[in-house]
Amino acid sequence: MTEDQIIVGCQNNERAAQQQLVYQYSEMLMRTLWRYVKNKQDAEDLLQDVLVLIMRHIHQYRDIKRGSFKGWMNTIAVHEALKHLRRNNKFQIELNGEDLLSDRLDEKPLILDHLEHQDIIDMVNRIPDKYRLVFLLKIVEGYDHAEISKELGIAESSSRSRLLRARMMLKDIYKKLNQIHLLL
Repeated sequence: MTEDQIIVGCQNNERAAQQQLVYQYSEMLMRTLWRYVKNKQDAEDLLQDVLVLIMRHIHQYRDIKRGSFKGWMNTIAVHEALKHLRRNNKFQIELNGEDLLSDRLDEKPLILDHLEHQDIIDMVNRIPDKYRLVFLLKIVEGYDHAEISKELGIAESSSRSRLLRARMMLKDIYKKLNQIHLLL
């Protein structure tokens, strides 16, 4: 079944299309949720919620040719993950000295091309949540700082500084890992 057929079928409440959507996209959505909640049980529970929301609101996804269906579903997953984190106080919104930092931010991407996918995930998961969330929203999901600040309830300057700090932490983690490998 093609993506267009799945969308139209789900909009018409066809069970086969709904099953195909679950089968075809659950893994992708689970990866998105896992990036944020880092707990398998929570991610599985959220996946169910996300799939229900997708089915409930799929009629709102009208222009098949214009937008990315995967992107639309991922946006729902990210919003649900962030709501879950807020609800369970898994991250705290803090206004502190970060807001006073300069807006200078090197927007160049990290050079991680030679690392394995799992190594990158492990490195990102070592970053404290408030920095990891900004990093994921900006680098992985492609949000701009205005969207991140609205989503997390922080100032845009905080989003920028948290991204900068996340990048600096990743560089430090990378350097430490390289030093360990050189010693072995």
